[in-house]
Amino acid sequence: MNTTIQVNYIEGFNQQHLVKANQAIQLVQDLVNSNAFKEAVLSVRRFKNPRVRRRTGRRRYSNQEILDLILGGRDLNNPADQIMNFRLRLYDSQVNEIGNTNMTTLIISTFKGYLEDNAVGCYAAHLLHEYMHTIGFTHSRFDIFGRDRTVPYKIGKIARDLLGADC
Repeated sequence: MNTTIQVNYIEGFNQQHLVKANQAIQLVQDLVNSNAFKEAVLSVRRFKNPRVRRRTGRRRYSNQEILDLILGGRDLNNPADQIMNFRLRLYDSQVNEIGNTNMTTLIISTFKGYLEDNAVGCYAAHLLHEYMHTIGFTHSRFDIFGRDRTVPYKIGKIARDLLGADC
């Protein structure tokens, strides 16, 4: 059975944004179900700090367990049901960022300009990066040298590479 994506909340999207968002969501769904994605996640040499916030224990997760959390749709508010639940919001920003995830509501927020100025594959990779936060993986905003090795950044990079997105 394949993993699917369900959008449970959407805010700030006009019709053009919705078209692009739906294309990106389909890309993410196709990507996570592909053998290439699964092999890429399993072949990561080392994730930095692969621990999950707000889960029982502080143990490190293996690559297989990380993949299982993604494919199981196991965000912090839902059991593993093979449905990745997306709560999406677009916003205007005065800050230099692509987006963020609210760890209480699990809403994935994206700077409107990023969606408008980049290819669909870039938004898809961003969604997958932010989805890793809804699962509970984190990274520091300040460790600019180490965060590229964290689960959210590595999964986002895998997505960009496999989708051929130049972001």
